[in-house]
Amino acid sequence: MLILAIDTATDRLGLALRRDDTTLAELHLDLGRKHAEKILVGLDGLLADLGVAPRDLGGIAVSLGPGSFTGLRIGLAFAKGLALATGAQLVGIPTLTVLAAGARPWVGLVVPCLDARRSEVYYSAYHLTSGGVEHLDPDFKAGAPADVAARCRLLGPRVLLVGTGAEAVHGVAGSDAAVAPREFAFPRASVLAALGAEKLRQGEGDALDPLEPLYVRRPDAVIRRDPLSTRA
Repeated sequence: MLILAIDTATDRLGLALRRDDTTLAELHLDLGRKHAEKILVGLDGLLADLGVAPRDLGGIAVSLGPGSFTGLRIGLAFAKGLALATGAQLVGIPTLTVLAAGARPWVGLVVPCLDARRSEVYYSAYHLTSGGVEHLDPDFKAGAPADVAARCRLLGPRVLLVGTGAEAVHGVAGSDAAVAPREFAFPRASVLAALGAEKLRQGEGDALDPLEPLYVRRPDAVIRRDPLSTRA
């Protein structure tokens, strides 16, 4: 099965194509949240390079967030439209899960942290093994670096922080956690494709209409309109 991965959760656009257990092509562009302008151009380039057409897609894996509100809406809307047009199966994967799985060859406790602005990060805890990734928390949260540091202390020693918010958390957590290299700070589309392929193999595709982004908190524009709100 040919699978397309689409990640628009951060300032970086990620696209990848995977067949069976092999990543065929991967593209990452630092766009400053101009995903709508480049996503179709990037996809056309990947497909052309491999000599395949959109109709050849069997599955589409899309990053659901948390992350950029605008980016997530663009990515999911594009993925739904493409799935509808091609008949490809759609599967959504949380962005923090993609970050955690991308921390290999690390094995152990991982806390992915994405910059959420307003001095907060999106975070959750995982246990990463050589064979998979286990989500240890019931949900995804937005909190101050001190909140994430407290979660790390509860997890125990040897916690790896990964993501664009990892350095901020490490500044508070100190020796209670290590920081993954900068190259692991953004979700990788090839990892998203692999996670999506596994879910589709297990028959866990998603219906188009009910699938929604994982916002975690309200958009800043909504908060500014609510004078009684101090935090999402």
